[in-house]
Amino acid sequence: SGLIEIDRRLSGSDGLPGTKVDPAAAEAMAFANKSLAAELAVDPLLALCRGQEDVAAACAALSGWDRRFNLDSRGAYLFATFWEGVRSLPG
Repeated sequence: SGLIEIDRRLSGSDGLPGTKVDPAAAEAMAFANKSLAAELAVDPLLALCRGQEDVAAACAALSGWDRRFNLDSRGAYLFATFWEGVRSLPG
């Protein structure tokens, strides 16, 4: 997760001003509450559930989720519950 965040910081694609890792940027990265599992799994998961009416509400919640675990991050609990059930599945 840290390597992904450093790459985003250096490329300027993390939404913070500039591209240097200064103390403020390092603090923002450390306390961002981002989910590496979400970063890796949500886009492919959303692709799988498109057009599936039985999971449409769940897919809508995940597509609007900011992929963070903040108190106001709608979809975080849904993903955490999903991830607990699938993280040990092979493949």
